[in-house]
Amino acid sequence: PSTAAAPPAPPSPAVPATFAVTLVGKYPFEVVFSGGVRRSAETHRLVLPEGTTEVRLRNPEYFLDTPQAAGALKRSGVRAEIHVVF
Repeated sequence: PSTAAAPPAPPSPAVPATFAVTLVGKYPFEVVFSGGVRRSAETHRLVLPEGTTEVRLRNPEYFLDTPQAAGALKRSGVRAEIHVVF
């Protein structure tokens, strides 16, 4: 009989770092980000992957089409909140 030990189990995949973003407006707006588009609403709460540098807010009725920088939140392992009110 063989006495060789079984090979070790592979390590579990690392959980990617994320941060939370809360966006609030006085009227509905879409949010465009690297993972897709959120439909129009007055409040959005997103959990974005680390490395996301920008989200775009859009509402053609109010001529809104503006980027919001998320770069200040890029610190690995830290959960942060930003609130944008317009």
